[in-house]
Amino acid sequence: MENRKYYLYVRGKLVEITEEVYKAYWKITEQEKYLIKKDWKHNVIPFSALDYDGHFVDNIIDERIDLEKIVEFKMQIEELNMQHSQVGGHNFTT
Repeated sequence: MENRKYYLYVRGKLVEITEEVYKAYWKITEQEKYLIKKDWKHNVIPFSALDYDGHFVDNIIDERIDLEKIVEFKMQIEELNMQHSQVGGHNFTT
């Protein structure tokens, strides 16, 4: 058998490690690289990228969407549906 030594840098110092630790380290490292490539390929950005000025919540809000108007509209639809169901089988056409 080959008596091979494995090393990794830990806090800037070269440290001898076991083959098992070496393989586990590189497995994780390669997995991270794969996931980053996959994200780039599919145009995925991490949420942390939205926190560029310390105001994460403010940065994820889409100002083009009027959420209050959407909620108000949905509530009106629900109210109309409820009133319609209470009227029952009446025909509203003239």
